[in-house]
Amino acid sequence: MHRYYSHKSFETTAFREKILLWSSVFTGLGSPAMWCSIHRLHHTTSDTDRDPHNPAIQGNLKTWLGFWKPIRIPKRFIQPFLKTAELQFVHQYYFAINFVFLCVLIFIDIKLAAFLYAIPAVGCFHGAQAIGVLPHIWGYRRYNTNDLSKNNWLASILALGEGWHNNHHANPGRWWQGETWWEIDPPAFMIKHFFIKKSHE
Repeated sequence: MHRYYSHKSFETTAFREKILLWSSVFTGLGSPAMWCSIHRLHHTTSDTDRDPHNPAIQGNLKTWLGFWKPIRIPKRFIQPFLKTAELQFVHQYYFAINFVFLCVLIFIDIKLAAFLYAIPAVGCFHGAQAIGVLPHIWGYRRYNTNDLSKNNWLASILALGEGWHNNHHANPGRWWQGETWWEIDPPAFMIKHFFIKKSHE
């Protein structure tokens, strides 16, 4: 949802796009259209009073737990993510899709529901929330961006490579975030070797 749908930082094949779309549905983070529109809003309003998840205003704990103030998303942010019938379907029936998937797993074996849905979803949630909080509080800055974004190694561990946040805010259109050998970036490895068709850069 982040590097492909939110930022269109690389091109992929139609089949691989379907893999990215449907795997994102079961993260428990909301429909890709909603998540990506909120993320784009965050980039345009980062660390201001209009930022949908600014920890400095809403508090670290509330931001981490997702107790944000009500968000009004302008149409221009969400419309790009509803261009295809498949994206519209996933957005409209997001909760029903997850409910059916979970019921099928429970019907087969409740352990599948735990290990193929619940535990990964909890991990995705806390990884995403770590990025919303930690790199806007402490870390180091490589770029002088117009926000408080920082590179944070702990957030990067929790979010499997997404914590090089200052690098990302300075260059949101890039499919890689790590810039040194020790800024390990597993998503960039996956994109490079399994998903990328042609880089925009």
